[in-house]
Amino acid sequence: MNTRPVITTAIIVMLLCFSCSKDFLDEVPKASLDLESFYKTSTDAEIGLTGAYAKIISKHMMQNIFWLTVSADEITAGNHAKSGIGAGDNRDLATSELYGMLGTYTEPYVGICNINLLLKKVQEIPENSFRPGRKTEILGEAYFLRGYAYYMLAMVFRDVPIVLEVPTSSDPKDNYIGKSSQEQVLNQAKSDFKMAASLLPDRLDSQTDHDVRGRGSKWAAKGFMARIHMWNENWDSAYQQCNEIINSNMFVFSPKWTDIFAGENDNDEVIWQSQGQSRAEYDFMGVYRWYCDADPTAPLPPFMVEKGMMNMFGGVYKDVRLEYSVRQIGRSTGESNYGGRNVKHFHVPSGLIIEGQSDESRDKNFPLIRLAEIMLMRDEAIVQSGYSLGTAEDVLSDLNAIRARAADPTYVPREEDPRYTGTGGCTGIPALTIGQVNLKAIQDEKKRELMFEGVRYIDLLRWGREDDFVSLMEMVHAPNVDRLYAAIPQSQINVNKGVLVQNPGY
Repeated sequence: MNTRPVITTAIIVMLLCFSCSKDFLDEVPKASLDLESFYKTSTDAEIGLTGAYAKIISKHMMQNIFWLTVSADEITAGNHAKSGIGAGDNRDLATSELYGMLGTYTEPYVGICNINLLLKKVQEIPENSFRPGRKTEILGEAYFLRGYAYYMLAMVFRDVPIVLEVPTSSDPKDNYIGKSSQEQVLNQAKSDFKMAASLLPDRLDSQTDHDVRGRGSKWAAKGFMARIHMWNENWDSAYQQCNEIINSNMFVFSPKWTDIFAGENDNDEVIWQSQGQSRAEYDFMGVYRWYCDADPTAPLPPFMVEKGMMNMFGGVYKDVRLEYSVRQIGRSTGESNYGGRNVKHFHVPSGLIIEGQSDESRDKNFPLIRLAEIMLMRDEAIVQSGYSLGTAEDVLSDLNAIRARAADPTYVPREEDPRYTGTGGCTGIPALTIGQVNLKAIQDEKKRELMFEGVRYIDLLRWGREDDFVSLMEMVHAPNVDRLYAAIPQSQINVNKGVLVQNPGY
């Protein structure tokens, strides 16, 4: 495994303010740092951690999540863009010059460089400079963020460099680095998550409930470890991690689905989230509006919800997850595979917009992992293990609880939608019986429950092994298996003088 630093377009660590609360945003931005004078105090450590959040939980990472969503059977490109995010569902047109995808590769690495420096220098700051326990928490959050960065890079780009050290040489050729395999990258992510879980307390007690959800945590680390165990088909370990999260009683299964996304999407079910802010440099959420909304005079928006996604819910008025989330296309023209536009549950409804403080693209938090996903992972682990870890009745209970809360007879549409002729209300889709419990039932419910949250394509890659990825390649028009992942931006290949090579297939 290579651990020398990679040269990216911005090897200088940038300390930009990102926040999980408006108090945190009061930190003064630092343009760059002097390695000899910075990281002397606990305040320096907090600012450095802020910089790491800024790079790793950014609009660039949101673009990775959106690319995963377009790659899945949730959203499709209206014009099948020939590069960048739009090529997610048309890989035969994708190129290594991925417009819009450069930052999705480089920005996580700048954040990783931030973290590597922090992990090295904060160790040297005396413990008594921090309030009790905070130094350990900072290190735990840093490990968590690095684990998340590597996890996402592995899921989008597959084989990527692993960088664990701060550059010590001023000669660029000493810092060129090749790729590690996806397995090695995921092992590194798992190692970082495991370290984070060991360092972080059950709860960051100095933080408010709102702030805690935006910070790396022991439970989020366990959640992502569960995802990696699922990827590796290690059902026992995935089940154990999920059970620990559920049995911690730190998170509450919301009895009403819309409550998860009410207000700022600040619900007790959320384990970890990106927290939107009313400032352009922190506009993590905006891509769903930018890409899915449409000019009324245009024939189609750039991206639209797929009709198959719409058909998963049994029709209008059946399931509040559909009614709350997707606005139907209001045009008489349009290709038949498009079912709707405007992914709404990540945006502030017009009635909640505050003049000068928020708009429709901001101030809503994005759940990166929440309790319902943990339940569904545990359920799948039970089924995949041949019921050695639990019973069909256990799975049925979870699936029907998730379905039941998506029935909402009092639901009223948030805004004008041509599907509605009355006051709304959702009757719910029928409960399952014990004879209907199987892997497909879990897969379908997970698609409905977690739509647009960046999980589906990762699952499709995992499940695609069953038919050697044939169905998945057909879905995204991939000419070969390698095209199921994104190309490394060509500029990064060029900067690394051939030591870093392009992914196969491009």
